[in-house]
Amino acid sequence: MKHRLTRKLFLIVAIPLIFELALFSACALMLNLAEQERQNESAVIELISKMAPVLVSSVRSVFQSVSAVVNGDPNSRAEVVEEEKLVAERLQSLRQVSARYKEFEGGTLAFCKSAEELFSLTEEVVQTKKEGDAGKQALLDLKEVVNKVDDSGSMILKDLALRREELMKSDESVRQLIHKVLWLGFGASLFVAFLGMWAFHILVASPLNDLARRSSVLASGGKLAPARHADNEIGDLSAAFDAMAEELERSRRIEMAIFQNSADVICTLDSDFNLVAANSALEKLFGFRRQGLIGASFFKLVPDQDVEWVKKRLRDLVIVSGSSSFESGMLTAGGSIIDVIHSVRWSASDRLYFCCIHDIEYRKQTERLGRGLRTILARDLRRKLEEAHSVVSSLKEIKVGNAAKVKQLESNLGRLLPMLDNLTETMDSKTRGFALVREEVEAKSIVEACKFALADLFEQKTLEIVDSIENPNLSVLADRDQIERVLMNILSNASKVSPLSGTISISVTSSDSNNGSSLVRFEVSDQGPGILPNQKQQLFEQFSQPRVVQSPEGRGSGLGLYSARNIIEEHGGQIGVISDGASGSTFWFSLPGTSS
Repeated sequence: MKHRLTRKLFLIVAIPLIFELALFSACALMLNLAEQERQNESAVIELISKMAPVLVSSVRSVFQSVSAVVNGDPNSRAEVVEEEKLVAERLQSLRQVSARYKEFEGGTLAFCKSAEELFSLTEEVVQTKKEGDAGKQALLDLKEVVNKVDDSGSMILKDLALRREELMKSDESVRQLIHKVLWLGFGASLFVAFLGMWAFHILVASPLNDLARRSSVLASGGKLAPARHADNEIGDLSAAFDAMAEELERSRRIEMAIFQNSADVICTLDSDFNLVAANSALEKLFGFRRQGLIGASFFKLVPDQDVEWVKKRLRDLVIVSGSSSFESGMLTAGGSIIDVIHSVRWSASDRLYFCCIHDIEYRKQTERLGRGLRTILARDLRRKLEEAHSVVSSLKEIKVGNAAKVKQLESNLGRLLPMLDNLTETMDSKTRGFALVREEVEAKSIVEACKFALADLFEQKTLEIVDSIENPNLSVLADRDQIERVLMNILSNASKVSPLSGTISISVTSSDSNNGSSLVRFEVSDQGPGILPNQKQQLFEQFSQPRVVQSPEGRGSGLGLYSARNIIEEHGGQIGVISDGASGSTFWFSLPGTSS
């Protein structure tokens, strides 16, 4: 069985307690002897105080008797009688006291008996005459009785003295023993105290200090030397610590292997955008030496035209204390610019940006090729739409049935043509901007136009559209066609993910921005499966389709929400989504309102 630390510490504590108990017992013995001595002194004092008046009365009665016999004094006879009465009471009190102290009771009773004989004889003496042999004999008898009283009193006093002497001898020997025990206990206590301090240092303090030192080495990234573990609880703790350190070292090696062998650039920036650390991919991807960049500004790697854009996105992360992904160009050592995507997280506790930079140059080249193809397709599509629009316009002039449907089709085709022109312009250039025609537009008219344009789509799935407009007079300063394009895109997506006979809610509210201007907020809520939190960030990126839902319309191109974000941002507004990933989603965007 192991000698555990707890038992050793218990022994360290128990030994001083044993010595303390011995000292306490010695003190208790001394107090007991002192109490016995006090009781003996009390008995002596009390017996002597009771015997003294009897002796005095005895002496007085003897003298009075002699005076009565020799001088024939009648007053002496009367005094002897009175003294006899007093002595009777004093003898009774002396007997009561002696009954409490058994060791002195025999002598005391003998003394009392002698005193009674003395007073009995004095009474006979005072009755005799002065002349004659009777008087002489009475005095001789009185002398014998007086000697007897004296002997009994002396015997009691000798017993008291002997008893006191015995107690003093016993007390002296015990006192010497206790003094020795006290000094021995004091010395032993000091020895045990030093021994306990030494044992505590060896068993507890030293192992804990060693464990603290090893913790500091591990925290500073050093390597721990093998250690011998004691066979106690602290040894178990030290063994567990070494096992944890070994696991941490293994995890650190894996992390460093991932960090150094990653094809993406992994780096950290401080709050002033200076490069703190980076992996070897920085040299492979951009051609710069890491040692020359560590501590330098990160924007040495960013083209001038993208510096402000990247700074804004990084500063926005500090405000929201979150993560974000965005695209920009990066400079290489050869002076060329490559396209990358930044995935950045801001740590408020560390005051650091944790960045992962992924090369998307190949993807961008593919996109540019695809953009050219889509431009050609868009132009061909526009030509076909123009022909279809002409056919529908001609049908409108001819009296055909279902004229309302023909009118709706003509309106939708007329709306698609300028949207297609804008899309073509966007794909023909790298710019994110749009040629906006701003005007004051009522929010209600935008909602109604979108509901009318998508009426057939809603009817196919028997969807109920519920709109709530805070104020019918709410107006925004915007390009009507572009905002209708955004709202129709969001409504179209909502119809795809909504169940049959579901409900789509549209709400329009107003609020004040931080600078005092008014904002108008559009919200579209659906009953679809929702969007996972980790998908929200990429939802508005180009070609992103985080929600895969089977619908008759099929999957989209991934450009709808990307275009919507560009349109809203060009208007000076914001766009986003609210979802818990389980019970529907709410897409929203806000636009500057008019002063009225």
